[in-house]
Amino acid sequence: MATFSVGGIMSGIDYDTMIQQIIKLEHRPLDLKADRQKVFQTKISSYGELSSLLGKFKSAADGLKTGTDFYARKAEAGNKDVINVSASPSAAEGNYSVVVNKLAQAHRIASSGVADGNTVIASGAGSFAFKVGGGEEVSVDVNETTTLNDLAAAINSKTGSGVEASVINDGTNSRLVLKSASTGSTSEITITENGTNLFSGGQTLQEAQDAEFSIDGLSMTRSSNNIEGAISGVSITLKNVGSSTISVTNDSEAIQKKIQSFVDAYNDVVKFVSKNVSYDSKTGVSGAFTGESTARDVVNKLRGILGTQVGGLSESLSSLSQIGVSTQRDGTLKLDTTVLAGKIASDIDGVSKIFSGENGIAGAVGKYVDEATNSSGVLSFRTKSLQSIVTRLSDEIERGEANLKKREENLILQFAKLEGMMTQYSSLGSSLASMLAMPTS
Repeated sequence: MATFSVGGIMSGIDYDTMIQQIIKLEHRPLDLKADRQKVFQTKISSYGELSSLLGKFKSAADGLKTGTDFYARKAEAGNKDVINVSASPSAAEGNYSVVVNKLAQAHRIASSGVADGNTVIASGAGSFAFKVGGGEEVSVDVNETTTLNDLAAAINSKTGSGVEASVINDGTNSRLVLKSASTGSTSEITITENGTNLFSGGQTLQEAQDAEFSIDGLSMTRSSNNIEGAISGVSITLKNVGSSTISVTNDSEAIQKKIQSFVDAYNDVVKFVSKNVSYDSKTGVSGAFTGESTARDVVNKLRGILGTQVGGLSESLSSLSQIGVSTQRDGTLKLDTTVLAGKIASDIDGVSKIFSGENGIAGAVGKYVDEATNSSGVLSFRTKSLQSIVTRLSDEIERGEANLKKREENLILQFAKLEGMMTQYSSLGSSLASMLAMPTS
């Protein structure tokens, strides 16, 4: 709107209101374009959400893409106070007996005691040096001002020394305690140079020790309590001395969860598109994908992939419907976990091949989603097309606003001239009236 107005003193006409009404009426086409622009922007945003949901569906499919994805293993310890266990897909099914005789320990030694942490522990300049097992010697400087706390801090400042130092008060005295950062018999701490008055009267708090255990009667030692490789694909953590069993089985629940996640991710895509292609007759509101064939085509393509019979497989086990996946009336999928569990138990290889391999459904889904969502895919193409419409409407609105501003300025000038003419006519009329009223001689 212009920043100046037209007075209607002579005519009594409210020109400002009249101009505002004219501009408002002539602005209506621009308002309609702005409304259309919002509709297209909503479509663009919805295609972005659809792309995101497709990405999640692809991720779920990727979790079923290879045969090894179906061979999840579950390891259970009979006595969890003695060991913890976990298994990778490479682990073989089986049962094992484990006996833990010794746990791996880190070497710990304590110095002789002094009054407290602020007690000076050296009489002059010198060094305090140590090494762990056959490792390199680590040395720190000391002098007549070095306290017990200073020495502990200096040791801990040596990155990679393999030793942790602390000051412990036993209730009577304070002691420097050195602990190897690693466990095993090779973790023994040796003091190689002692320029302090400590460790005369020191003591060993914990011996350096390897773990000693057996699996199915076969004796083994390790420097750590975290055991890898003793049973292929099985990780064992030794916790206490004692005995336990280990049971390694197929983790059918993990496989079922992966397939359920696959079904759920597909359903999220279908529900999102269905919601946005609908028209609410009560509110008169259309979904963002109303009139959009691209979104429907994506769902139809995915539906075709999921409904296909995988080539090269037995007719008795080559489709999702045969492992308990069915299509509902609304287009979503439903998984019958009882049927799936039975198929996994009887023929896990067959279930795997439906999803994995060169012709598998998981790979086909991933390939199509990549094609649909990449920079030259149908979603990107449609989004760019919609964005060009939004840009064109923005340009048209901008030009229209500029034209209306000129239109308003012209109206103000026209009405100002009209008011001026009416003022002149009124003045002329008054003059004529005065002349006619004058007496004649």
